[in-house]
Amino acid sequence: MNNLPRVALVGRPNVGKSTLFNRLVGSRQAVVADIAGTTRDRLERPVQWRGHQFIIVDMAGLEPALTEKNEISQGMQEQVNRALKDAAVIIWVTDAAAGLLPGDELSAELLRRQHKPVVVAANKADNDKLELGQYEFSQFGFEDMVPISAVHARNIDPLLDAVVALLPEPTEEVELHDEKELRLAIIGRPNVGKSTLLNALTQDNRAVVSAEAGTTRDAVDTIVPARELFPNTYTKWQTVRLIDTAGIRRRGKIDRQIEGWSVLRTFDTIDASEVVLFVIDATEKLVHQDLQVAERVVTAGRAIVLLVNKWDAVLEKKNLIGGTPEDDEAQSEFLNDLRSKMQFMPWVQVLFMSAQKGINLDVIGKLVLNAFVAWSRKIDQKDLDELTVQLAKMPRLKSLRKITYQHASPPVFHLHVHGHHLPHFSTTRYVENALRDFFDMGPTPMKIWTVTTSAGGKKIETVE
Repeated sequence: MNNLPRVALVGRPNVGKSTLFNRLVGSRQAVVADIAGTTRDRLERPVQWRGHQFIIVDMAGLEPALTEKNEISQGMQEQVNRALKDAAVIIWVTDAAAGLLPGDELSAELLRRQHKPVVVAANKADNDKLELGQYEFSQFGFEDMVPISAVHARNIDPLLDAVVALLPEPTEEVELHDEKELRLAIIGRPNVGKSTLLNALTQDNRAVVSAEAGTTRDAVDTIVPARELFPNTYTKWQTVRLIDTAGIRRRGKIDRQIEGWSVLRTFDTIDASEVVLFVIDATEKLVHQDLQVAERVVTAGRAIVLLVNKWDAVLEKKNLIGGTPEDDEAQSEFLNDLRSKMQFMPWVQVLFMSAQKGINLDVIGKLVLNAFVAWSRKIDQKDLDELTVQLAKMPRLKSLRKITYQHASPPVFHLHVHGHHLPHFSTTRYVENALRDFFDMGPTPMKIWTVTTSAGGKKIETVE
């Protein structure tokens, strides 16, 4: 997908770029709100139209005469500049209802300096009368102009026709959904270092980074060659799709208009991923929200790796040197507290690291691979029957008749027991641990369903 041409959506803040982006990709991918500056990072999604394939890119509002000098605004404009540089075609989204506004002339001049084809999409032209507003922008000399309404899907087809007519001829057929791609999500509470981790893994300032909580609002996709994340290791993947997500806050602190949609997008990303990098802040105590987020990943049945970020700050505070016995002792103490609070996932792999300093970044690929192998492991029924014979000898499992394997990703098993009574929770946990040990499939969530049968062999109940 990296070989596909890019089409950049640019325009002033709040002219409807994200609404048009969602319309073109066919789903609500970008967060939309009537607040300038809602979009901060570059969002990229594939689009197919009349045999053509391209990547549509949404970004922050175009502000050539930027007056704000804060960290977030400057980061947003850097993302805009890079998107313009990479684009094969630019869609300049203007507001037909509002007409020409201050700053549009500077925007047009900036786009002319790119020396790239530009299609003017005069948005909010909801009727024939409002379409007349497009002609105010004809003075800038761009030949292709289409009045549209992203909200009402008005003239979207002519807009796409104008875009693909300007695209370079494809050099090869590219599959948009490659099965040889690993989907890897980065999640956690706000300000734990998710975007810094994304930038470190890609060696690119792909996401806006700021100390202000809630900087990331959309799920930001970045595709990297698999060999960069898994050096000197053979995998079936050619690429890895890294997805940085918005931080998940407590429900009471969520702004429904912006952060509410951000959280929903994060949940969708978890469901669509294969492996999740769950990032926590080593300088802060584990809170209830961390546990809820981790439990959401386990419930979704996704492979997970727990990253304790900012460990360098802990060492500095304690005046310790990394790699020493004192460091090992501090990690062990932190890990014991972590395990006691996350008892629902004792199997999870934990890595102490620093995204900002690059500490232990090279270990992440190995842990991701371990988690995926366990998560996608397929089990032979003959081996399960062998384990069942061993387990059935135990008094607490005398009613056990059979264990059957259902599917992988995550591994799901059926525990068949005789009688009217379900096994105690501790017994089910014992069987889970036995499965993990026997098949060496530790670092993955696992689902076990209990099937009870009567004396006549009739199934009575199935519960998880």
